[in-house]
Amino acid sequence: MKGLGFYLEKIPPWHVDRFNINKIMDVVYQRILSNFMHHFQAADCRIVLDDYGVGEKLRRYLRSLENAGADVKIIHQADEHYLEARISSLIAKREKIIEAIGRDEEFRIEGCNIGSGKSLASPFRSLRRGIEASGNFLNTILL
Repeated sequence: MKGLGFYLEKIPPWHVDRFNINKIMDVVYQRILSNFMHHFQAADCRIVLDDYGVGEKLRRYLRSLENAGADVKIIHQADEHYLEARISSLIAKREKIIEAIGRDEEFRIEGCNIGSGKSLASPFRSLRRGIEASGNFLNTILL
């Protein structure tokens, strides 16, 4: 595989409020890595993880990948030392900016925001305008 691909998984705010963020990250990272490893050989992979306080279960999983041939790096400030960690950090920042822009009414065109996947020629456009005029809450569900 050539080029850059990435997988983004967002952690809902209610999970962050309810559970320990490090444990959530452990579970999410292990799930992402497990899915990733279905497509690649461990020996062909380098896994760089910023050490946020990685839990023992994830460390065991990473050791198993390392035993299978993966090059595993867990270090503080990984983005200062590894290009792939820096790129990951930039992608995360990009996503935060896109979300912020999406919430700003100034950047919307006919109710659509950047990356919404909603065509301006949507068949729901006239329905949406009718709902907006009536003030019905279904507008947020349709969009």
